[in-house]
Amino acid sequence: MACPLPCLRLEALELTVISGIQVLELESTNVKALYRRAQAYIELVDLDLAELDIKKALEIDPDNR
Repeated sequence: MACPLPCLRLEALELTVISGIQVLELESTNVKALYRRAQAYIELVDLDLAELDIKKALEIDPDNR
């Protein structure tokens, strides 16, 4: 039986978080990975972790919108 749409979305968000972790292990200053992981955390309603990623991204590149 196929996974329903909400389940697929949850899997995609979790995969985004895992991918972000892997990228950041190799390049801790990758702003794009921080931003995408923060977006996934927001969708997963983990706002504390999202805030940490956004703050770190702004520290690295304060002029990035």
